Amino acid sequence: MFDLLKIKAKQQKLLEGKQLFDVEISSRCNKICSVCPRHAFTRKKTDMSVQIFDALLQWLPMECHVMFAGFGEPLLNNDIFACIRKIKSIKPQISISIYTNGILLNNNTIKKLLDCGLDWIQLSVTDEEGFVIAQRTLEFLSSTDQSDILRINVLYRDDDDFCRLKEKVSHLFPDTIKQFYFKKIHNRGGALYNYDYREELKTCGTFFMDTFIDVEGNIQICSNDINGINKIANIQEMTFAQLVKMKENFLGNIQISPLCKKCSDEYRVRHFNEV
Repeated sequence: MFDLLKIKAKQQKLLEGKQLFDVEISSRCNKICSVCPRHAFTRKKTDMSVQIFDALLQWLPMECHVMFAGFGEPLLNNDIFACIRKIKSIKPQISISIYTNGILLNNNTIKKLLDCGLDWIQLSVTDEEGFVIAQRTLEFLSSTDQSDILRINVLYRDDDDFCRLKEKVSHLFPDTIKQFYFKKIHNRGGALYNYDYREELKTCGTFFMDTFIDVEGNIQICSNDINGINKIANIQEMTFAQLVKMKENFLGNIQISPLCKKCSDEYRVRHFNEV
C-alpha cells in the first residue's frame, strides 16, 4: 500500500526545492545510440532559435539549474556559447551543465564552454567510443585542474553489464572513478522497448523537480515523452509561477500521465526517495 500523505509531502518538498530545467537547445543529433529512441522521433529536427531562448531566459526563475540536453546533441547548436554567456550575465545565480555524447567535445570547445561560465559537463558513455572520449576529456581537464566539473554517466543494461562496466572503469580510471555514475538504461516511456509494469515504480519524483523545455519552447509533462504528446503549454502561454500552480494540482497523485505506467526509469523513484 502507498501512504498518499507521505507521497504528497515528499512531492511538495521536491516542488519547493531547486528546480532543474532540461532544455533542448537542439533536437538534431550526430550519433545513433542503442539507448535512445531516435527511430521513433517525429518532432522537428532543428536548433532552438535566439528568440525562443531569449524568451526562455526571461521565463526561468532566478535560481535554478539549466541542463542543455533534450533529445539532441547540444553542441550542434552554434549559439550554445552565447546562450551560456547570456544566462550568466542576466541571471548569474543559475547553474548550467550540458549533457553530451562528447563527439564535438575537443580541447578548444571545452575551453570555450568554461570561458562562457559553464558549471558542469555531463558526458554520456554508451559504447567504446564514449570511453575514449572520457579519457581524452579527463586528461585535458586534469591538465587545467578542472577535472571535478566532469560527470561521466555510464549506461548499463543489466546486473552482469553493470559489473563488467564497473570493473572496466576501475581498471581504466582508478584515480577518477568517483566521477563515474552508472545509470540503468530505461525504455524512455515505452519508446525504446516494452516493459513489464512494476508496482514499486508507480511513484514519480522527477515531475516535481524537473521540467523539460523542447526546442520550440514547449513545456513537456515529461522528458520521456519524446514527441510531446502530453505537452502542457508553451513558455509564451504559461509563466513559471503558473506552471508551479499546475504541478501543485498533481500533489498526492501516484501517476502523473499515461506515460507513468509504461516507464521503467528508476530515477523517478530515486528522486522521490532522496527527499
